[in-house]
Amino acid sequence: MPKMFAAALISLAGATAVFAQDFETLPRDEAALRAIDNAQLRIVRRANAQCAHFGEAQFGETRSARARACILPLADRAVATSDDPALQAYHEWLPFGLRYDANRPPHWRRLIAE
Repeated sequence: MPKMFAAALISLAGATAVFAQDFETLPRDEAALRAIDNAQLRIVRRANAQCAHFGEAQFGETRSARARACILPLADRAVATSDDPALQAYHEWLPFGLRYDANRPPHWRRLIAE
């Protein structure tokens, strides 16, 4: 059991290091952050529209378990298959509650202040 715990800690530390490196790819200028935010919002809105089309969610609905089960994997897959490391890092940087919210406030402004 202690060996499994140690292995889990080591893998978690490696994942944290990868995410820390990914966050360094985020731009700090307003124009680039707006572009990344718009690209991420388009992905979330497209996933929401696809789920609504198939009857898994209503437009703008992200709170029900059925909607989340449809929207989250679609959005995550679209971001993961994009060839944009800054978009992928931005998607991971967003808090979970805002990451899949198509009507979120401009959270990217926090990156300029950091």
